[in-house]
Amino acid sequence: MLVLDSMDMDILQRCLDGKPRGWEDFVDRFISMVTHVVNCTAQSQGVTLLKSQQEELIVKVFSTFHEENFQILRQLNGQNHLSTYLTIVTRRIVVKNLMDYRSHQAAPKIPA
Repeated sequence: MLVLDSMDMDILQRCLDGKPRGWEDFVDRFISMVTHVVNCTAQSQGVTLLKSQQEELIVKVFSTFHEENFQILRQLNGQNHLSTYLTIVTRRIVVKNLMDYRSHQAAPKIPA
């Protein structure tokens, strides 16, 4: 059984069911948490984000949540609170993107 408070359960279910404002309410509910996790994860990786980079990562996180009919959100296994699950997924997305960014930065440029 998934541990959620009733407001989170309602928002999540409306989002998954494609109800009017379901996705928008989900984003409104969790935007602060995702922003905090993006910033803390970048800081723990020794990265200072520009505002544009922070916004890009936040968009990437929510885009990933939305992909393939909310596949990631549907994979909740009931072991964690929704906020714990979203924190873990957000960290993974941010770390992966920071690693991808670093590998592109470190790659030598080949002259044309």
